[in-house]
Amino acid sequence: MFATSDTNPDLTNIERIEIEITNASDGDAVSWVDDMRLHPKPDTGYVVLSWDDGNRSYYEQAAPVHDRFNFPAVLTMPVYPRKTADSFFMSIKELHERQNAGDEVVAHGSTNEPFAEISTSQLDTLLKRNKKWLLDNGFEGADFIVYPGNNFDKGALKVISKYHYMGGMNQSGNVNTTGVYGFDPLVLPRTIGHDIDICKRAVNLAADHRQCTILNFHHFNSKNTMDISDYEELLAHIDQTNGIEAIGFTDLWEMRRTQP
Repeated sequence: MFATSDTNPDLTNIERIEIEITNASDGDAVSWVDDMRLHPKPDTGYVVLSWDDGNRSYYEQAAPVHDRFNFPAVLTMPVYPRKTADSFFMSIKELHERQNAGDEVVAHGSTNEPFAEISTSQLDTLLKRNKKWLLDNGFEGADFIVYPGNNFDKGALKVISKYHYMGGMNQSGNVNTTGVYGFDPLVLPRTIGHDIDICKRAVNLAADHRQCTILNFHHFNSKNTMDISDYEELLAHIDQTNGIEAIGFTDLWEMRRTQP
């Protein structure tokens, strides 16, 4: 749900449904609609707080805020497994500490190896290596993945589906939400967490319409991430909003897998 009109529609008398495609690239956008169907809604709305790249910024600044509100986060592994030895990224010990606190650690990659641009054999090797690293180190989010740079294509998705149940993302600088039943599990949508008002609106719409919004962050010195004070305000807003629950990828996948 992106927006609603002031007039409530009569859902028993729908004459036309219009699909609008937004395209931020220079190329043409093509969409295929296989079918349209109804899915039940959950009893509440959901928000996923998704942090990419395994940066230490999350551990040192954002994690204490999450602990204060008792909200889980979805953290990706560092861009390369070896980066856990780099002071810019979380160590294996710190990632385990966050997993024990309720966060999930999922697969990722590097924008130096875009999933749609490297060969499928290279991608297969990369995904196999990263998932093995997660499993060998006891991280329970190994079935899920975040595509670096949101880069993927049909060929990449075929390889990804060999190793992961759910991931994405289709990224947007504005409100992006999804239903919790019936979504395509490998092209989940996210909202870039650069603007607190946009993120609050995404949370409100997810609560009002019992959907899920996935908000994405990197580190607090990045233009694509709001600052720490705004982040604290955002989590307080989630805490004070009726009809919204912070969840992880495992929770979302379980709803998708066992939909009524």
